[in-house]
Amino acid sequence: MTIVILGETDRFKEHELVREAAEERGAETVVVPVEDWPGDAPVEHTVGSGECVLGESIRFDDVTGVFSMIQTVFPTYLPHYDWFEEKPERPAYKQLREWQQTFRSLLAIFEEHGAKIPVSPRDRYWDFHRPWMLQLYDDEDVPVPDTTFTNDPERVEEFVENHSRALVQPVNGGEGMEVIRPDDLKPERLEKLSGAPIKLQEYIPGEDTRAYVVDGEFVGQIQYGYDEDAISFKSSEVAYTDIESIRLSPDADLRETIVRAAELTPSAYAAVDVRITDDGDYTVLESNTPGRFAAHDLAGATAVGERIAEYLLAS
Repeated sequence: MTIVILGETDRFKEHELVREAAEERGAETVVVPVEDWPGDAPVEHTVGSGECVLGESIRFDDVTGVFSMIQTVFPTYLPHYDWFEEKPERPAYKQLREWQQTFRSLLAIFEEHGAKIPVSPRDRYWDFHRPWMLQLYDDEDVPVPDTTFTNDPERVEEFVENHSRALVQPVNGGEGMEVIRPDDLKPERLEKLSGAPIKLQEYIPGEDTRAYVVDGEFVGQIQYGYDEDAISFKSSEVAYTDIESIRLSPDADLRETIVRAAELTPSAYAAVDVRITDDGDYTVLESNTPGRFAAHDLAGATAVGERIAEYLLAS
């Protein structure tokens, strides 16, 4: 049994956790640290050969699973690679693209040969299209916040007035989240908000939590604990090093909703983000394929890496 670990292993400790768990279960592992691109190890795939070279020759049929935190394989721009300092940006970007496209295709070839891949190339469509994600959840009765995607200043005003306060984010989430209220919507602010579509979402009170599902099985859930009075653990005033991973035991209804939300993703592995109020009400904010888990595993609050390794090794 061979497991391929593909990704930026220095920054994403998830790779190491899955590798260690796989080796403890008797698997051989091949680690491909993409932060070393271009590196000295040869990479090759000859069509029809039934194998590829990732520093060493690997038969596709010998690989039972491939794990990758593919944020480091699929982004279109990663300027922290050394070659972005060594050459003009356009050639550097083209070089990065060729590496990425090679490994995206290899992931798909491994999958076609029967390897289990918790997040395959086609699954990345999910994270980049949040309007579709939230619409699908709403259609399937998964509770989500009232949300609109718009660049219409009148719609922005109407939405914020109706909800008293709303979260503003880029269409596909990520950095830049802030809370706005009706008094914040001065003409100059509305003009900036209408420059391109934005995601406006009602502000949901409660605690930030994340739950994990692998192959349709609930694996664990944590609450992000922090002392600051902030709207989210992602807020700038919350120091990442101060966040505590608190293990949760959801009731049957919430657990069923988490699994349902994960099953609607195209991936065998998903992290589902949920807001929970003090009285137990909950709202699904989004899901991620993949979602990070290393900090929670290392804190002993979850064991996601072990469950992923078991999935990769299962016949």
